[in-house]
Amino acid sequence: MNPLFGQAIEFVADTVRLFYSGTAIDVVLSRFTDDFSWIGAGEVEFFTDKAAIVAYFVEQAPLTPACVVSDEEFCLASTTSETCLVMGRYRVRTDESAGMVLEEHQRCSYYLVESDGRLLIRHVHVSNPYQAMKDELYFPFEAGAQSYEYLQRLLREKTQTLELERERYRIALRSVTDVLFEYDNVQDVLVEYERISGSGEELSSEERRFPCYSDMIKKGTRMRTEDYARLSEALQSEDSAVMEVRHVVPTHGGEWRWVRIHVTLLRDRNGSVAKTVGSWKDITDERRLIDDLVDQARRDPLTKLFNQGTVSSLVDRALPACLANGCGALLVFDVDDFKLVNDTFGHPVGDDLLVHVAQAMESTLEGEARTAARVGGDEFVVFLPDADRSRAWEFACELGRKAECLQGFDGPVTLSAGCALAGLDADTYEGLFRVADRALYRAKREGKNRVRFVDVSDR
Repeated sequence: MNPLFGQAIEFVADTVRLFYSGTAIDVVLSRFTDDFSWIGAGEVEFFTDKAAIVAYFVEQAPLTPACVVSDEEFCLASTTSETCLVMGRYRVRTDESAGMVLEEHQRCSYYLVESDGRLLIRHVHVSNPYQAMKDELYFPFEAGAQSYEYLQRLLREKTQTLELERERYRIALRSVTDVLFEYDNVQDVLVEYERISGSGEELSSEERRFPCYSDMIKKGTRMRTEDYARLSEALQSEDSAVMEVRHVVPTHGGEWRWVRIHVTLLRDRNGSVAKTVGSWKDITDERRLIDDLVDQARRDPLTKLFNQGTVSSLVDRALPACLANGCGALLVFDVDDFKLVNDTFGHPVGDDLLVHVAQAMESTLEGEARTAARVGGDEFVVFLPDADRSRAWEFACELGRKAECLQGFDGPVTLSAGCALAGLDADTYEGLFRVADRALYRAKREGKNRVRFVDVSDR
């Protein structure tokens, strides 16, 4: 068999669907051979001249309602090296958009040929096996009965579909937790629908109406003005958007909450927005949980200060402004003789000491723009973006005095510190840390419990 005929059945089925869709008559005509002939189901539909067939199709196409083809059954009846015959039957029903209800069962045979490596149609014969009106002399009782039965069947199908959709709606409503809304852009009225908690199988919902909704948006009493601006900008390029915004939630006493809002614009025939529909869900607790997890990832688990990666990023972000203003100091602190505390009293006591030092550091920084971090072991970093040399010195000395007042560690706790100044010593976190760390070790070599600034040898 010609391999091309393996596509014959799908080729015929596609042609039938295109023909009855009413939108692709040119495609159908392009599939006819020059010697195409046609016998249709209508009384005048008998043509052997292709030009006459094309003229008839073009004339009738605008007058014929769009139809849907179903219950298709096609088979390859016979083949030669260059031709094949496809026979079939199917049901044709007018599309709902046509505004009329018509249905027919039809039979067909398509005689196909191969031409330059493609399938073409040489002959089509279409018949309608149900023509009862032509057989009844006085009144089309049988045709009327068939039409009535068809309408009843159509009604049953639509009723079953409606009941199925209602059940789907009930099932969906049982699980939905979002607030549904519909905004009438013409009437300027927003309506919200929210399922009442604990309503069970009753599936009742609360309806809230907000007239003059645009005034509420302008005043920022329902959604934060800046968030509404972001949402409006997103909807300018697309007719739908998903965004997290701050919104007043009635079930929480009218407080501002974070909600995830889904919005879709519905347009009229002129392209103007007629309605805005969508849903929103309170995600405040979800955001808090995520924020907490993100914050935990940025902090040292023992002292709750920032970790090395976070302080590096924060300092590098703040340095351009510091360099422009001629200020900024990075201090690196080390607990003197910390190893002796661990070896003598154990690691739990050593951890407790680090926590107390961190608390003393935060109390000293209170009220200042600052960043504090534990970068490893007993080593801490403090960045003072607004500080000069004098202020950095004062801060280090004040923190040293607070450390000496810590109790329960068998003697005074002392700190050594190294300090580097932004711009003067380096202009990146890595550079500042490197030279400040050298100054710290110089302080420890000189006897500990002291502050040292960077000199030329430390740079």
